[in-house]
Formats: sequence, structure tokens, C-alpha cells
Amino acid sequence: MYNPFNKIISEIKYEDLEKLIKNNISEGWFIEYKSSFPKNKKIADSIASFANSEGGWYIVGIEEKENESSPSEIVGIDIEDNKKPTDKITNIIKDNITPIPYFESRIVNIAKNKVVLIVQVFEGHDAPYISNGSIYIRVGETSKPVAIDDRYQFDKLLNKQENFNKRVTSFMDNEFFFRDTFNQPYLEFYVYVDNHENILFEDFYSKEFFEEFKENFNSNVQLADEFDVTASTNFDNAYSSVDSYILRHVYDNPLLHTGLTLELFQEGHLKLIFPFNIYTNLSLNNKYESLIYYDEFIPKNNKNLKIIDLAESMLAVQIILAQYKRLLKKYDCNCDLNIKFKFKNFNSITPFMDSEEYMEFICKNKLPINLKTSIDIPNRGYQKCKFEDFNPMAFVINIVLASGIPRHLITVISEGYSKYIKIKSKETNNSKDII
Repeated sequence: MYNPFNKIISEIKYEDLEKLIKNNISEGWFIEYKSSFPKNKKIADSIASFANSEGGWYIVGIEEKENESSPSEIVGIDIEDNKKPTDKITNIIKDNITPIPYFESRIVNIAKNKVVLIVQVFEGHDAPYISNGSIYIRVGETSKPVAIDDRYQFDKLLNKQENFNKRVTSFMDNEFFFRDTFNQPYLEFYVYVDNHENILFEDFYSKEFFEEFKENFNSNVQLADEFDVTASTNFDNAYSSVDSYILRHVYDNPLLHTGLTLELFQEGHLKLIFPFNIYTNLSLNNKYESLIYYDEFIPKNNKNLKIIDLAESMLAVQIILAQYKRLLKKYDCNCDLNIKFKFKNFNSITPFMDSEEYMEFICKNKLPINLKTSIDIPNRGYQKCKFEDFNPMAFVINIVLASGIPRHLITVISEGYSKYIKIKSKETNNSKDII
């Protein structure tokens, strides 16, 4: 989008505001000046018009020349009369515009008790953005309401959302190659970052970032507040693609082995391939207390039955998602995330969890056996999530749901998962680190 400052909003200083006057940067399609706060409705209409168009800058505290649209003086707004102006603009947007457009705001101090408020509004993907019951678009230096019979403008706004959905879907449909003979169950996990500035990692192609990328996904991370433990994954194969970096877990396997694979893009997008380990009742961890009961439920002729260790799989995926979140947070990501789970080759799967209550469940209901080859969560489209709400533990619960365990047993699963964490901690002789 157009940027009169040629820098990110968090770096804008008083000198940059002076350049607006010096360079005679006039109001228009992408900029609107206000010497003071107008009425809330007027503010919301302007913000919505930018989101429905190509984005723009709403600046409060700069006066225009009389009968002109050029800035004349940095007058500022009184901080005593307008306490917490960034909170005020946020509340106006949230209370008057639906859906809420993506924006960032900043105040620049110009004198004692005087500030200029800068609001950067990004072009929205969920158009149309409705302000107080009407749809506004940018026309020159004004916000113009769209007439109810203006089919062209309505179609144009709806196409924004459709085009964004196509980009996300295309990203999630561009899968990794698997041989036809590959029949191991696996998870495909996709995150498409709705990054309005397009690029999250500015130095993505540098040697320094490549090393940081490897280090991030090979170093310990705290799993969650409820677990006072750290853990890490082990990726030993790192290289690049056209616009991404790839990590793989190869070790003693052939290089063409289809194993744990992670791909990260400059925009922050992520693709993860996670193959599930397959067990028999005899090859599960012998430290599980429930094994003595579990054997009773396994058919004697279980040749085609695929047992997955739920806790083991949950831990591995949670580690990677926590490492991913850590990296995004380091680069100040505050974008919406679009997420999709795809479970493949999942037929004949049955889950195991070390839990007495789970044993009681299968005693009463028999083993849950997955009959579907593939499962998508959500079934259609993708799930939206704000970055601050991105909870790795909450997302790995989808593995539980896909495996066939009913939702009402989630608390039981949590107990079994905690027991598994304790087992892994003892195996590493460290109560806090799991590798």
C-alpha cells in the first residue's frame, strides 16, 4: 500500500510529519488529515472507506490549508482533552465498523501535552466493511457511500474476499509429493498468515536468518503454562526452495524417506508434514500403566489395525507449533492466522492413551476405529485465528478429535497427556527438559 513515510508506522517521528508539509503531501485516495477529532461516525466512515479501497492513513493533529487539501501546520491534539487517543480510535472502530478492519496506530509527541495520532488502515480481505449500516469507499479525498443499486462496486468489494480465499486455498492445496506406495498415516498442517504488509521476515534470504530458522526449530521451547517443561524437535536436514526454507528429520533414514517436514515462507506461512508412528499393543511404551488392560481389547487378528500413541503425537506437534509461535512473536506478528488440518491415510487408525477412564470407555464401547481415509478440520474452508489467540495445546486437540475419541473425553485425554509428559521427563532424567 502507499506509504508517504517510507517506513513502518512504529518508526515514524516528528521529523517525518514535517516532511508531509515540506513535500506538500495532499489529502486524497490514501491520506486524510484532521486538526482535531471529528464525530465518531465521521471517523468510522473514513476508516471503513480506506479498508474497502486500497488502504490509507488517517492522521489527527495536522491542519490543512484553507480551501485546500494540503497540510499547513502540525497543531497536535491535547492529550489532556483526549486521553489515550489510540484506545479511543480502537474503540470507535470496534463499535462502529463490522467486520473490524486491520489497522495499526501510533502517537507522536510534538510538544508538552500535544500529540499527533497516526492510524494506518490496511486494505481489507473481508470486504465490504460496513460503517454504521452503510458501505463507504474512497473517492479522492472523501469517503463516499456506495449506492444500494451500485452492482459494480458491490461485486468489486466481494471479489476482494473471494480472491483472498482463493490464495489461501491454493496455498493449502499445494501439497508435498508422496509416492503412491506411501501408506503411513500423516498430518498436513497449514498456516497462512494474513500479513497486510506481505513480508514478515525482512532478512529472510540472509545467512543470519537461515541460521536463526534452524536454531528456532531445534531449540527447547516451553510447551505451555500448565506444563513447567521445555522440549525441542530434531531436524537435521535444512535447505531452501524458491521462496521458502525446509527442515526435515532424516537421520539414519534414506534421503528420500518421507518423514517429519516443515516449510517456512517469507510471509510467515507454514506447512508441516507429520507422519504418525504406528504401533502394535506389544510395541507401545512399556511404562504405560493401562497396557495391562489394553491388551484385552485388541483383536487377536489385528494385522491391519494401526495404533497411534496419542500423547506422543500431541507432544511432537505441540512442540513445533510452540516453536513456530515463538518465531512469529519475535518478529512482532499480530496478524490473523488461517489454519487447516488434513489427516491422510487415516483409515484403520485406533488411538491409545494411558488413562484408566479411557480403558473404561473402550470396555463399554469397544475400540474407536477410523473408517475415513482422509479428514479435514475444518471440513470446508479454513479456521481463522488471531495471533494472540494461537494456542498450540488447543490446536493439537484436533489430533484427538480426528482419531475418534469423543469430545466429552477431552479432560481424560489431558490427564493421560500429563502422565506421558512425566514419563518423558523421567526418561531424560530432567524434570524440565524433554528432548
